[in-house]
Amino acid sequence: MRSRGRASRAVTPAELAWIAALPATLTTVAAIVLLGPPLGHALLSPRGEAFWREVIDRPEPVEHARYLLALAGAGLLAGLIVAGARRRLALGPRTIRAAVRTAQGVLAAFLILCVLAQHDVLLRAYVPSKTTPDQIFTWPTLAVSAALAAALVALWHDERVVRRVRALRETPRARLLCAAAAVALTALWLSTAVQTDATVVHSPARNLLPWDASETWAVLDGRSPLVDFHAQYAHLWPYAAAALMALLGSATLTAWTTIMAAISAVAALAIYGTFRRVAARSALALALYVPFLAMSFFLMTRARVDRYSAAAIFSLWPLRFAGPYLLAWLTARHLDGAAPRRTWPLLLVGGLVALNNVELGAGALAATLAAIAWTRRPASPRAWARLVGTAAAGVAGAAALVCALTLARAGQLPRFGLLLEFPRIYAIGGWVLEPMPAAGLHLALYATFAAALAVATVRALRGGEDPVLTGMLAWSGVFGLVAGGYYAGRSDQVNLIVLFSPWYLSLLLLAVVALRAPAAAPARRRVPDAGTLALLFALGLAICALPQIPAPWSQVARLERGGHARPYAQPDGKAFVARIAARGEKVAILIPFGHRIAYDLGLVNVAPYSGGEAIPTREQLLTSLAVARRERVRAVFLDESLPPEADAVVTRAGLRLVARQGPLLAFAER
Repeated sequence: MRSRGRASRAVTPAELAWIAALPATLTTVAAIVLLGPPLGHALLSPRGEAFWREVIDRPEPVEHARYLLALAGAGLLAGLIVAGARRRLALGPRTIRAAVRTAQGVLAAFLILCVLAQHDVLLRAYVPSKTTPDQIFTWPTLAVSAALAAALVALWHDERVVRRVRALRETPRARLLCAAAAVALTALWLSTAVQTDATVVHSPARNLLPWDASETWAVLDGRSPLVDFHAQYAHLWPYAAAALMALLGSATLTAWTTIMAAISAVAALAIYGTFRRVAARSALALALYVPFLAMSFFLMTRARVDRYSAAAIFSLWPLRFAGPYLLAWLTARHLDGAAPRRTWPLLLVGGLVALNNVELGAGALAATLAAIAWTRRPASPRAWARLVGTAAAGVAGAAALVCALTLARAGQLPRFGLLLEFPRIYAIGGWVLEPMPAAGLHLALYATFAAALAVATVRALRGGEDPVLTGMLAWSGVFGLVAGGYYAGRSDQVNLIVLFSPWYLSLLLLAVVALRAPAAAPARRRVPDAGTLALLFALGLAICALPQIPAPWSQVARLERGGHARPYAQPDGKAFVARIAARGEKVAILIPFGHRIAYDLGLVNVAPYSGGEAIPTREQLLTSLAVARRERVRAVFLDESLPPEADAVVTRAGLRLVARQGPLLAFAER
């Protein structure tokens, strides 16, 4: 399509991105409104999950369908950019300028609306969480961030600053010092994740710990995820954690949390390594990495000693995020020409990441494919088929490795259907889900991920751009969009803050693009566009979060703090189980940390779940009882984490109550 005016000129890919943003947005909104309900009810409605009456289940088929349509909308924007470039769209300069400025104005108004909605101005952002403040960014924080953005604009205009930044040189000494600083800062932030049996009682995330840690103790006790243990969060990391604990000869909570914090630290440092390849200078990489750390471990409460951040939620760091971030680093190395130089080993790792946790791992694998496609730009169906075939071979290789692991350990092939058991219970069944507000900060996160994908598309169309930056923009955009499904399900403040990590990965990569753009002096004198101003404002928010860094002395004092209460060592549970079962016997312990109790007492816990709280449906309890019957266990142990109606199910299965101690119950064959 061409304008007939004589002054017409070809629209650049960057201008195409702005011009295509409005029609892509309007089309996506129309699809969400019109197609969301029929698609949701047809494809995503519950399929008969029999939850306990006490369990909170809120199926959200329409909301989930609408989120999938929103993901398609980000792809539509990229597709419109490609289509416009291939058709060599030409318009008059005034038309181009007006369309671009209109899109930028709409973006600015949209982002302002998102911030106001988070404060219940104009629109209300639903906030069900009781553990986090309603205002993630307070009004003073927003004001300071705006001032910092203005200061960054001034620096952006300053020729001396630009020259000094460009004059930075990568030397062995600078590389070593920056790496040491990155390691020290990472260790400091993640020191808050280390807990002992004495200190964990003060942790705001203590109620999540039995869910997170039991998967590792199940492996120590002889269970195998994907075979005879139904893991909720990770299917491969528990093997690694259990192996390290066995190697260290310490099966304590201190050892486990230290190992988890160390894996999280390696994953976070992988992002530092990614920034170093993007920025090509260690000092700039460190400048990008520090705000990434601050936002990844953003405080969810005001407490500064017993802190509540993503670092304390091990089901996120490292069980979900570590694999994707290590894969991101390997992807950056691959795009930079370093090892792995061939595609299939990279996609083999991607397959392992997806098999560990399909919720975020599949997004990381898709992101790696996007990074490769956006930088290599397959031009023919045969090239696309070759890429897809390589991806399939990588996933098949990963599946073969998992098969070898389970055959060597348990003598059985894995049941890959277990990968989807808990995602189905959450997403389709609606277990503990919360509705998503119509507007709020989450829409700004979505816009950031879509922008990262659009900018990667623009750079790919131009050709000759830095492939590492282009590829990692595509990676961060795709991964962030898929990871956003975590918030789309349970839309509370905790899960919104959890997404700050992938959000700032995309933001910081976009900031690199924006700060590289003004190569000519006249361009620097112009006021930055709405997108750049939004990026600078977001950087201001990250700078405001830097004072949240934990004081090392406070963490040392926290770990030295003693106390007699050690509930997660389960002294009462151990004493109760030891009264009934002798060392070496098989039991089914469906209470929190049941596998830890069995490991410490020398028992074999055949329970396929981590405890009663991981059994929200009647079918899962029946599965557990069937396993107990097949394994001829001595006794089945329950507690109040299962509702009273579960006792009747156990009784109907042919078991009788033989002992009781407070909330603990023991059943045996009649």
